Amino acid sequence: MNDSILQQIYPNDSAPEENNFPRWMPEDGPYGPPIHTSIHRVRLALQLAECTSNDVVLDLGCGDGRFCVSAVFEFNVKKAFGVDSDAACISQARDALTSVASACQVPDVYTRVAFYEKDIRDTAWLERVVVDEGVSVIVAFLTPEFSRECEDWLVRVYERGVAIVAVCFDLANLKSLTLKEGFEGGVSGVDGIWVYKKSA
Repeated sequence: MNDSILQQIYPNDSAPEENNFPRWMPEDGPYGPPIHTSIHRVRLALQLAECTSNDVVLDLGCGDGRFCVSAVFEFNVKKAFGVDSDAACISQARDALTSVASACQVPDVYTRVAFYEKDIRDTAWLERVVVDEGVSVIVAFLTPEFSRECEDWLVRVYERGVAIVAVCFDLANLKSLTLKEGFEGGVSGVDGIWVYKKSA
């Protein structure tokens, strides 16, 4: 995909630094305010997860949908699903998908990308998506509160071979998860990205 297309669709391409994260307001919900991930970091995360045309991606807290859009249009994954509890974010994600689909003229894109307004704490619903759609990669740019609250589910899907990509906040508190080979020994936080994958 042409960089200029992504820049047009996602003009806000600045990722927050540790010292300038947006202030957390009560109305932001239990997992913090919506924060955009830079296009550079989106691509790097999907690259480190080694996404291919065989993968199905599930983005928890998808925001404006840039992980799903990049996964399908740049990494040619089979399908990508974004979930967010914020109706405005889901509307932005769907609008962005329409814009990219129009610019790139990919005929089957609407059968490969979908966005859902759902509470990401509904792990029963998430589990159905993972099983029914064959999800192989989960992306999570969420605070440690999410990983603690959803630990049992995250460990279950990890044990079944699903790769978990944590962005900005690692999952070190989930002792059952192991960093993917090559991420050990302090190398794990490559640009704030950690990939957890059970060894074959």
